[in-house]
Amino acid sequence: MAAEKWMLQTKRADFNEMSKLHHISPVTARIIRNREVLGPEAVEKYLRGGLNDLYSPHLLKDMELAVRILKEKIGQKKPVRIVGDYDID
Repeated sequence: MAAEKWMLQTKRADFNEMSKLHHISPVTARIIRNREVLGPEAVEKYLRGGLNDLYSPHLLKDMELAVRILKEKIGQKKPVRIVGDYDID
């Protein structure tokens, strides 16, 4: 089996300036830039946004189906386990 090659694309920016402006580390600035978050306002929203800044959960694929299943299981008093990861995507 051939080994896989991973290619990491690094976006260019002044990470030191970005880190000073937003009071974050240069590493965090690089991660944010690599996620295509562009401009001071977008970075602030990314770092310090509130509930009103979130996208509608109904934009997620099959959300209506998930809601229907959850309502059904709750109505049947069945246990529900929610499993997730820790990133923000």
